[in-house]
Amino acid sequence: MSLSGLRIGEAIALNAQDVDLKDQVIRINKTIFPASKEIGPPKTGSSIRDIHIQPELAKVCSEIFLYTKQEALFRGYRTELFLSNTRGDYISYLVYKDVLKKTSLEVLGFEVTPHMLRHTHASLLLAKGMSVDSISRRLGHEDSQITRQIYLHMTSELKRQEEEKIDSIRLII
Repeated sequence: MSLSGLRIGEAIALNAQDVDLKDQVIRINKTIFPASKEIGPPKTGSSIRDIHIQPELAKVCSEIFLYTKQEALFRGYRTELFLSNTRGDYISYLVYKDVLKKTSLEVLGFEVTPHMLRHTHASLLLAKGMSVDSISRRLGHEDSQITRQIYLHMTSELKRQEEEKIDSIRLII
């Protein structure tokens, strides 16, 4: 999610037809609602979108989908879901969050949440110079003001670059 900016419900709801590895596009057109565990339309109309994915993410997506299908088939189930449990059903929202938190704590020494990955994605795009409006569309926000308010804390690198620009201003030679 740090490479795509997807919401957790959007990622869980993906199926094979939504992930086009050849054209490197993910089509977001549904989400899973954690309370009811039902699939429905995403959060807003602007949440229905196609996002370009870079080759690195396309490779990871291919590996995830292959693993998901193999695990389900090994247990006698078929699935076209991008992420699934071993029975080929939608992976649990809570299980996804718990596995991410546990794994990140073991590997990184601190807990990472799915929303932190989405936030990281937005911050990385900002640091690479992408416009807030483009980031907002990619994240599926209806208004870029939402993106400005919630996600785009400046990365330390961007802040350092801005400070260098300020430091370069001279009035007295």
